Amino acid sequence: MSSEAESEPSMLLIESLLKAAEKIESELSDDFTDWKKKSDLFLLAIKQLETRQIENTESAKLFGVPILEAKLRDAAETALRNCAHFAESFEERVVFVDGANKIRNVTWF
Repeated sequence: MSSEAESEPSMLLIESLLKAAEKIESELSDDFTDWKKKSDLFLLAIKQLETRQIENTESAKLFGVPILEAKLRDAAETALRNCAHFAESFEERVVFVDGANKIRNVTWF
């Protein structure tokens, strides 16, 4: 299989991620639902990168974030922390903060 044929499914997946992001941006404001949908889309993109369904690319952007694993992890962490900010209960906040801590980039001191 040629590399062009291999990248075609990847581009189709990226296009569907971009369409979903465009739809979310056109419908929502700065609230829990907005941040939850954004975090879900960032997490989906990260999973697709990890399973090699899509490739890293700076040319395509989700909510202004290049489809690069490190950048998506930063964006997902921020979105999950914003979900925690809007969460209605302490238990929900803990779930979102735990999720943000799990997805964040590894840092070394």
